[in-house]
Amino acid sequence: MIRSDQYFIKYKLGSIRSILTSVDHYYVQTQKSADLLQYIGIDNTTVTGDSRLDSIFFEEVNDVPIQKEILDWKSNGKCIIYGSVHLSDMEVIKEMSSINAKHLLVPHDIDTANIRAFQSQLPTSMIYSQSGLEDSSMVILDKLGVLRHIYNTADLVYVGGGFGKGIHNILEPLVQLIPIIVGSNYHKFPEAVDLITEDAIKTIETATLACIEAKKMLMESNNERKKTQKHYIKIHSGATEKILSSLGENKWI
Repeated sequence: MIRSDQYFIKYKLGSIRSILTSVDHYYVQTQKSADLLQYIGIDNTTVTGDSRLDSIFFEEVNDVPIQKEILDWKSNGKCIIYGSVHLSDMEVIKEMSSINAKHLLVPHDIDTANIRAFQSQLPTSMIYSQSGLEDSSMVILDKLGVLRHIYNTADLVYVGGGFGKGIHNILEPLVQLIPIIVGSNYHKFPEAVDLITEDAIKTIETATLACIEAKKMLMESNNERKKTQKHYIKIHSGATEKILSSLGENKWI
């Protein structure tokens, strides 16, 4: 993603002109990126969409044992997954913990000190490796590499980082067509900007608003939002095929 605040755009290439102009072709995610490159005199671009969506589809979502555990745990109720959360997301987590649902926290950093820091601020929570899922409505998942495989068990996802340095991956839960909430620091991520503009996901400024929005989204059918999410996925996927086709046509591979 090319942004208008990046050095080589802001100062019209500056000292890296020779490097950027020596590239044969640019494959970019959005038309905005292509327009910004054109602004600095680079016209050899093709808008392909987002290859990350392709990688999500190509990489199989595995049936991991914890999926069934989560489904049994939530039973006929709701489950909120807090994906890649930081301590800076804590106020949102505390506020949303009042919602009648199962709450599964997946910290971005699962080292022991960070897990303990989460638990110290959430006294009713349990740690998965110590107690499983049965003994609490709020569990901190200290297990590596399963987040993308469990989003399909959630009724709502809060993606962390939006009250810190920036949100984490929203595309993994997006392909599951479920309601998604993020914090306010999302502007460096074009997919988030587009999806929020199209009302496909929600952004919130405060913990109180997060709780209000979450309750509303859990009660709604979200059919229109799902349609918008499907449309976004359809028009932005397929980048890998477009790139490979172009490389072949131009005899670059």
